[in-house]
Amino acid sequence: MISRYNSFSLDLLLEKAINESMIYFSPFLRKQLGKLSDDISVDLLDIEATDIKPDITFIDLDKEGFLSFSTMRNVKKLLDEKFPTIKDRLDLDNKSNKDLADDIWYLHDQQYNNLKPSSPLGGMGNYIDSDKDPYVKSRNQIAIGRLVNKVFPGKYNSKQVEDFVNSFKAVIEKNGEHFEIVSGDDIAFWYNSDNYKERSGTLGNSCMAQKRNIFNIYVKNPDVCRLVILREDDKILGRALVWKFESIYNGAGEKFEGVEYFMDRQYTIKDSDVNKFRNFAKEQGWIYKTNNNHHSFTNITYNGKEMNVDMVVQVGRFGFGGDYDYSRYPYMDTFRRYDPRIGKLYNDDNQESDQEGCYILEDTGGGYSEVEGGVWSEWHDRMIAEDDAVYSEPYGDHILRDYAVRVDIGNRRRRGWYHQDDDDVVYDEWIDEYVHVDDSVYSEAYGYSLFDENAVRVAMNIESDGDVDNDDNWHHKNDSDIIEIDTDSMWYDKFSDEFRAWRNFEYALKSEMSKNYRGEWIPDVIKTEIYKVSQPKQDEENPFDITGYEYLHPVDALALGYEVGDEKRVIDWIEYNDSIEDLIVIIGEKLELKVQRYKDILNNEGQLRMSFDEEEEKEYKSKIKSILSELESRLESIENDEWIY
Repeated sequence: MISRYNSFSLDLLLEKAINESMIYFSPFLRKQLGKLSDDISVDLLDIEATDIKPDITFIDLDKEGFLSFSTMRNVKKLLDEKFPTIKDRLDLDNKSNKDLADDIWYLHDQQYNNLKPSSPLGGMGNYIDSDKDPYVKSRNQIAIGRLVNKVFPGKYNSKQVEDFVNSFKAVIEKNGEHFEIVSGDDIAFWYNSDNYKERSGTLGNSCMAQKRNIFNIYVKNPDVCRLVILREDDKILGRALVWKFESIYNGAGEKFEGVEYFMDRQYTIKDSDVNKFRNFAKEQGWIYKTNNNHHSFTNITYNGKEMNVDMVVQVGRFGFGGDYDYSRYPYMDTFRRYDPRIGKLYNDDNQESDQEGCYILEDTGGGYSEVEGGVWSEWHDRMIAEDDAVYSEPYGDHILRDYAVRVDIGNRRRRGWYHQDDDDVVYDEWIDEYVHVDDSVYSEAYGYSLFDENAVRVAMNIESDGDVDNDDNWHHKNDSDIIEIDTDSMWYDKFSDEFRAWRNFEYALKSEMSKNYRGEWIPDVIKTEIYKVSQPKQDEENPFDITGYEYLHPVDALALGYEVGDEKRVIDWIEYNDSIEDLIVIIGEKLELKVQRYKDILNNEGQLRMSFDEEEEKEYKSKIKSILSELESRLESIENDEWIY
């Protein structure tokens, strides 16, 4: 009786677990989450063995960037078969459902750990009955970030989720990937891009990736300069210099105690690997550069806290008559200023007059600029050498010549030198000059800005009814793909009266236009051809004198009973309809008769006609239908006053 009750209780427990969709992680995944301390990883660990709304459980690592999971319902049978003796190992009468569920998962964890799977991504690939393994059978794949959003809907923003995903990837252990610290000539070796796993990311795009013979300040100072590399087999995934500083002071001028090494900018192929470098620095007790850029000198992170510091690194054999001038230098991300007289590096690019004689190491070709006093720049917030400076009238300030661009056209008050990163200047590729943004317009067609005195608005998409887009379709006035509109033309008067947008345009895209018989541009949507007609005698069947109407549209000629010749002209419908204004009403009446006549022919009604064999009849009716379609179209345009001025 008790045995049957226990079995019944276990069934109820498993059914309850299925209904509640309790979430569990593999031991390996749980271990990786435990290495993190952010809010998302803590929340994930906290909800394990609890009821969650989405039916997701038995979560394990999958390929990079993804997890795999099962549903409770899919694994019930697998659990029953996998642990046939579980009823004998659980005290069903004295435990809550949650405790019993935890015990079931504990037993599964033990089995998982004892198998020691070969895959570093977890799973139970070596399990003899893998078809019964919840980590192998009936799996679904889900991105890490998507799992977070499903489990905690609306709780975390996209930036928080992205940061968690990058941190999570950084802690995953991969075969063949490890950190090394190298020095001396090995630094130059690993700077060589031939030794990168990929030429991508900040590593592949580094300005030092293909430089040679400019690393002596690193190579010849192994006591104070080393390189940390993230290595995979014989290639690297990332690198970062590590400096031993002589002194370090915080922003208040107080000496910083308890640390002596600084990890410089971290260059990686993948953004997520930056966190690996920072975790490595934390493990070593180092401080590291907070912002991975070339203009942040003083901001560092230590024990999770950011601060600003002043650092000094002593290179060479100071005190032993060492030569501190290395002739050629790499571009420095942090220790930008170097005093070759005493062999000291400083984490700033100060060029004030009292720094005269120092080198500023910001040349990517091995050179440097020497501080020679100079002028103060508000833009750069430092002294700059007078020979390297230009004076900006718009700023009322000096800026570095190498980063300056000049505006020589447009409003006189806006001309002068600007910094190349100033949003107030844009580059006009057509004239190969910089222009102030207030003297420019942006061309969607070109994808860059134009000097406004050279720009014209162009009608680009003329609709079938004559309407036109009112967008700012700016082109250069000398563009061979556009033509100037004759605003005195009859068609333009008609279009601009009906559609106000036309009044904004004086140019049109050439591909939307054609020339008429006089060589004047007309829109393709109203282009037509008229033919020279014969002048038969007036009689009862042709009572209309069309003397003076040399050319007619073939449909109009048919309606009036006249034949057309081979001589033709290209014209627009608006001008044509205006030229035959006296005939329009008559043509409309004649067209109605013609339409009815041709319909009678198709319906075998009306006057007798010759009989044809089957093929001839088919061809005959096809021609009649084609003519009828043209007659009806012309009649409709007349009745609707379409293109009639």
